[in-house]
Amino acid sequence: MLFGHPDQETVQFNEQSLWGGLNNWDGDYDTGVTGFGSYRNFGSLSLSFTGRPEVTSPGGPYEVSNNETVERSYDGSSSTKWCLIGPPAHVFWQAKLPSPTVVTSYSITSANDVPARDPQDWVFEGSNDGTTWTPLDSRSIAPFEQRQQTKTFEFSNSTAYRYYRFDISPKPGVSHFQLSEISLGGVSLADGDTLFVSSPSGHADSLVGSIDNSTGTVWSAKGRPVWQAQFGAARRITGYSVTSGTGSAAKDPTAWTFSGSNDALTWTELDAASGVSFPGRGAEVARTLTSPAQFAYYRLTFEAGARIEVGGIALLAPGYSTRSQSIVVDYRRALDLPSGVHTTHFATSNGTVLRESFASRDADVIALRYTTDQPGGMTTTLRLTSAQDNAPTVADAAKGRISFAGTMANKLSHSAAIDIDTDGTITESSGALVIAGATRILLLLDARTDYKLSAADGGAARPRSHRSTRR
Repeated sequence: MLFGHPDQETVQFNEQSLWGGLNNWDGDYDTGVTGFGSYRNFGSLSLSFTGRPEVTSPGGPYEVSNNETVERSYDGSSSTKWCLIGPPAHVFWQAKLPSPTVVTSYSITSANDVPARDPQDWVFEGSNDGTTWTPLDSRSIAPFEQRQQTKTFEFSNSTAYRYYRFDISPKPGVSHFQLSEISLGGVSLADGDTLFVSSPSGHADSLVGSIDNSTGTVWSAKGRPVWQAQFGAARRITGYSVTSGTGSAAKDPTAWTFSGSNDALTWTELDAASGVSFPGRGAEVARTLTSPAQFAYYRLTFEAGARIEVGGIALLAPGYSTRSQSIVVDYRRALDLPSGVHTTHFATSNGTVLRESFASRDADVIALRYTTDQPGGMTTTLRLTSAQDNAPTVADAAKGRISFAGTMANKLSHSAAIDIDTDGTITESSGALVIAGATRILLLLDARTDYKLSAADGGAARPRSHRSTRR
């Protein structure tokens, strides 16, 4: 059985010869390992793709105001802030990403009070070792015009870095330094439930452009395109925003309706807009609902006709914006019955992902393949666990193999192994294997016992190596 989620995938597997029980049992009905017996769960494979950036504030020492730590700078809430008392001449904010990523924009949100404390002078840098830094952008600006205001800054960069940092120079003579939020274009910094975005009208081709926090990309559609967001449970929303693209103003949306639903079937109209004019390129129009709404689904239906370009869409509430949430676009799962191949397909701001799985009767293995169009864009932690006692896991990064073996109380021996073929790196961590910086991952899972299904079987061997299948 395969349990799928963008952040976590689990495969629970069985093998027909893994049985509990003793030969010639003549006692009471007992499904235990040493009784009458029963079919047993072999084990599970899990892959965790939830590697998050590590955000820190090196340098210092810093005196933090009222527990307003650096974690507040990426919690997705503009009502919290990172605040330092008596800041030094240089304040550093640093993000270590799971894998090298090209960043060409970032956003900063001002805090709730005292404009003089805003970041006004900084250098934005990238690095692949955390030691040698390359300047990518620098700014010297006046304090933000508004409190809790978000500004996005773009720059040219074609290099994927694993580390990014701000070297900020607080204004001399100001008692505090503070900001509310920092976000990096195309990078999800915040934890929290995944938001699923789709286009029920069939306009998903460039839909990721509406959620990637980059004005350099757009969602392009024509006709009557629908943008839809699904939360895991009903979520209170007080408003939303639509951002124009950077191209011709003639392609800006001018009319739409905003609706909510709890079953994606019956919709309640919450807002309607017409004759909308955007103040500039990459400009945001924010709208407040007449009363807060609480639904699991929200959608925007654009009255387009001709082609429109949307630079961004966000759902808003006090101290909350979907811009800082983990978002998955166009999530689809399918089973091709003639071939028996199960596929999962989705996109994020970090690229498009395809996951495929197949159980081969002839080869007696389960094959799982993971690919992305983002070079080096996959990092996952792989765990293999036996469902039976006394079968410890062995992780061998050098061989690209993880396995377990054991003998049950009825003397039945069993073992399972996974061979890994990837263009990423493999390291061992606490009995698991971490695959980092991968564009493709192929897993071959083999599970066996020494049970003789018939006199002609002659017993089964331990899982064989599939290294000859490397491509």
